[in-house]
This record gives sequence, structure tokens and C-alpha cells, in this order.
Amino acid sequence: MSFSGLLNKKINIEKVIRTAVGDGSYTESWSIRYANVPCRINSVRMDELQEYDKQTVFADYIIFIEYKNNITEKDRIIFGSRTFEIKAVRNYDEMQLYYKIYVLEIKD
Repeated sequence: MSFSGLLNKKINIEKVIRTAVGDGSYTESWSIRYANVPCRINSVRMDELQEYDKQTVFADYIIFIEYKNNITEKDRIIFGSRTFEIKAVRNYDEMQLYYKIYVLEIKD
């Protein structure tokens, strides 16, 4: 089975938009960077929390997607009614084929 055949869910990836306010401050809102992105969502195993040179990443899930340009830790992911903060974005093997995105669910 191909990698894309494993992507059984769809998410939106949003970026923050900052708008200047008259008093010099700004307001933040969210805008869709990528819509209906096929993905796979897996819960994080304990041994995956300390990958990448032993830098600890606190995450609830790993989301796998095909490579998209410019996704960063400043973005967020929407899956149905759930919102996830991006904690780390890994370009697997630096091949620009797919991302492993470590996320933490935001609970209101």
C-alpha cells in the first residue's frame, strides 16, 4: 500500500493573521492555509516523545501528511470540532515527501 493510501482522515491547517489596531497593538485571527488535507492521526507512544537528539516534545498525537510547503509550529490543525497546537514539524528524512507533525490537543 502506498503512503497516500494510509491517509484516512481530513484536516485543515490554519495560519495566524495579525491585524494592527489603531493603538499600536494587534488582534489575531485564523485563516485556512490548506483545506481538506488527507492525513493519518496516531496517538504518541512514549518512545517517540524523545526522538530527535533527545529533545523532548510533549504531544498527544502525530499527524502524517504529504509534504506541504511552509507549515510551522505557529500554525494549528483543525480536525472536525477539535483543535490541535503544532508542537513540532518534521520533514521525514529531509526528502520533502511527508511530514510528521507532533500536536497537542487544545481543550477548552
